[in-house]
Amino acid sequence: MNPVFLLLAASALAGVLLGLAYFRLGALLVSTLIVSVLAAAILQNAGFGFFPGIAIILGCQTVHQLGYALGSILVNRGRD
Repeated sequence: MNPVFLLLAASALAGVLLGLAYFRLGALLVSTLIVSVLAAAILQNAGFGFFPGIAIILGCQTVHQLGYALGSILVNRGRD
């Protein structure tokens, strides 16, 4: 379970950093693809099966995009 928590934490951190850097939606799409490919490679190397791997990758994508939303909210909070 250790790789799962590391992947989720890294996905959240990458999402927040992208949101704080005020990147556009295209950067989010590219970074989500990168997170998915890296997570698939790490999970396959750790011995996870197909369906558990898909569930974990979807969780990583969700956490990544929520982190992006949080980061962009934090940046745009003072722009009123």
